[in-house]
Amino acid sequence: MPAASTITAVLRRHDLWEPAVSVQHRAFERFERSAPNELLQMDFKGHVATGTGVRCHPLTILDDHSRFLGGLYACPDETHPTVQVCLITTFRTYGLPEAMVMDNGAP
Repeated sequence: MPAASTITAVLRRHDLWEPAVSVQHRAFERFERSAPNELLQMDFKGHVATGTGVRCHPLTILDDHSRFLGGLYACPDETHPTVQVCLITTFRTYGLPEAMVMDNGAP
């Protein structure tokens, strides 16, 4: 990752950095729950073809507080029964979370 000063120099060189506009923006602040298992984030990461030509749909289940990856599953599809098995496995291992978040959008 380049240093912030390098990124600023590149933006200035290409007239893409305006100091007056820059000071109007707030620094990014990541939301984070206060304790583990308060919120899990679940997301399909798209799909990839395997060496056999079969599609793999990676599913991640991430703890928001600790950023611990409680589940990483190579799913054959993105259907309800497939996801249910992954969730049951994760919940039996780490317990039920207080809440979950997912985008419900296309991977």
